[in-house]
Amino acid sequence: MFRMTHFQDLLKPLSSSNFDKQVSVSGADKYSKGFRSKHLLLTLIAGQLQGTKSFRELETTINSHESSFYHLGLKKVHRSTLSDAMKKRSDIPFKEACEQLMRMVHRSLRKDCKELLYLIDSTNIPLHSAPYLSWTEARKNTRLKGLKMHVQIEAEQSVPTYINVDHANVNDITDAQNITIEEGATYTFDKGYTSYNWWKHINDKKAFFVTRLKKNAAYQVKSEVTCLENAENIISDQVIHLTNKKPRGGCINHYANQNLRLVTVMREAGKKPLLLVTNDFKRSAESIAGIYKKRWGIELFFKWVKQNLKIKKFLGTSENAVRLQLYSAMIAYLLVAIAHYKKQTTKTLKETFMTIKSLLFLPVDPAGQYQRERYRRKREYEAFLAKQPCLFGYSGQ
Repeated sequence: MFRMTHFQDLLKPLSSSNFDKQVSVSGADKYSKGFRSKHLLLTLIAGQLQGTKSFRELETTINSHESSFYHLGLKKVHRSTLSDAMKKRSDIPFKEACEQLMRMVHRSLRKDCKELLYLIDSTNIPLHSAPYLSWTEARKNTRLKGLKMHVQIEAEQSVPTYINVDHANVNDITDAQNITIEEGATYTFDKGYTSYNWWKHINDKKAFFVTRLKKNAAYQVKSEVTCLENAENIISDQVIHLTNKKPRGGCINHYANQNLRLVTVMREAGKKPLLLVTNDFKRSAESIAGIYKKRWGIELFFKWVKQNLKIKKFLGTSENAVRLQLYSAMIAYLLVAIAHYKKQTTKTLKETFMTIKSLLFLPVDPAGQYQRERYRRKREYEAFLAKQPCLFGYSGQ
């Protein structure tokens, strides 16, 4: 009798047909003899959820559940096959699978949330040891050898809506320009995303931003916005104009001499006031300060992912293997977040993750399924006897 496992139930949001299409377009399985990209995806997701640390542990974990392979679409895995696949399989279908889940999440967020607040930041994936240097050395920056994971999350649900893995020497603002800006949404980010023209792009899309103003920014105060008699921790609220028309390298500042709002926020003793700049003139100064404070949520997201998923130490040492593991980690996170959201449970995301981890290959509600199957067979047997009243002297009454 077939019984759906928790792993199968978790994988429902993942579109198999869309993944197969991306595999075909990218030619990811062109030289595959048996262990295909789909098998690798499922294996790596299971490895992320089970917390496996090596090829040997992953091989043992997956092969110990061979009875579930048929319905899951898995195959028996060998370390050498897995290692070879992580070197050669394209990461494009994995990235697309991640984006497909994010689009699903995004539709739900647009439906349920009246005001969307997005947090944007990146996290470093340091790879300084010798096995990685063959490909990290050429694309390093002054502080990092490795990769960067650029992320946008929705503040309320802490789920990513944009993910991109790139080299260490790609600036945050360069990657941010790939993000699709939504009308009416609010974006908050740190000083690493200072680009006046990108701010102008957000404003032109009828969206809002809240960020910190660099201390060397040239601006002129035009007027005060509101009375601040009852505002706590707000030093000033002003309308300003950026005055530097060519901030660097001859680049023209298209936001020069246009209205922006500067909110100066008092911090604890010994720290300089926080200079927050925004194009939002409707919210109160306290709300603007509160929005920027929520930016800490993306740091908590990075901390959660690094503590609970395997994105610090990697199974393979090639760039492709690292990328595959990073995308599989984010796919695993999104699947758990979707399951957590659908259940409308009072548990924390960590508790949901631990529950799934412990029950991954066990049947969903095995006792209930057994009882339902038992009653179904009993009803069928009674119906059969009722149609043949003379059989073995049974009257059917």
